[in-house]
Amino acid sequence: MKLFNLLEHIGSVNVTGTFDSQMELGGITSDSREKSENGIFIAVKGLYSDGIEYVAQAISNGASVIVHESKIDNTIDGICYINVANSREIQGDLAAWFYNYPGSRMAATGITGT
Repeated sequence: MKLFNLLEHIGSVNVTGTFDSQMELGGITSDSREKSENGIFIAVKGLYSDGIEYVAQAISNGASVIVHESKIDNTIDGICYINVANSREIQGDLAAWFYNYPGSRMAATGITGT
């Protein structure tokens, strides 16, 4: 998956930092501890903390693209920053899209009774 495909999927966003549209993306996560060469880190804003606090750790673990909603004061050369309105809302959609909608290939069975 290439970076330009990701941006086409997301739509209208603010992109800053280093932009290499042909960069091959390696994975997607919201856990800054996961290692992923050329990975996408989604900085999700939570109730008690903000994923933006873990951007440096995500980058040290291989993230090259940061999807965020909060303001980033210090950017790092070689990293692409994608500002979105709501990182929590976009997280599931991006993961499903990145991994080619795995849920559409799963069978669901329900069992009811007493």
